[in-house]
Amino acid sequence: MVGGSSAYPDLTHVGARTTIAAGLLENTPEQLARWITHPNEVKPGNKMYVTGYLGNNIQLTSDDVTALVAYLSSLK
Repeated sequence: MVGGSSAYPDLTHVGARTTIAAGLLENTPEQLARWITHPNEVKPGNKMYVTGYLGNNIQLTSDDVTALVAYLSSLK
């Protein structure tokens, strides 16, 4: 799979996309932060949450989320 795997999404040009989370959310900074912060609420059972967050005990701070939104938004 180019740019991703079964455990994480393809982030190629994610900043230029009109939607995120498999088309569930409009690609805005607020919705991107929501997707990063609460992926299981947006799309229950998604691999990012189950394999990534739970599997690696990932807990993000608000500064982490702000930095991730800025970085991902720049990937155009």
